Amino acid sequence: MRRDPDISFPQYAGKRVRYAEMAIEFENRKPVEILRMEYFIMYFDSKERIDGAVRDDMMSLGVNLTPPIYFKNDPVVIDAQHQFAKKRFDHQFRWNPTSEIEMAILKAIFKTKP
Repeated sequence: MRRDPDISFPQYAGKRVRYAEMAIEFENRKPVEILRMEYFIMYFDSKERIDGAVRDDMMSLGVNLTPPIYFKNDPVVIDAQHQFAKKRFDHQFRWNPTSEIEMAILKAIFKTKP
């Protein structure tokens, strides 16, 4: 993935930022269903840009999250590399929202009154 050298975020220099990513189904421009909600952490470097080394590590770990496909199972060896990769990925790049944060997100999406 190519990085744009002109894009920077001064307010996030050297920080970790939590963000929510979701897929929402719309009908007539109105949200009707949340298909997926995930919560990630983005790292910024001292130059006010998304930290490329950390992002590359995230992408590398992401590739290792799926279990390997073998044609022959070995009854003695258990390949748990993908499970360890998931644990490390979750620890470094995910966060769990409180119920209050999640409710605030849902209210913002569906425009409900408190």
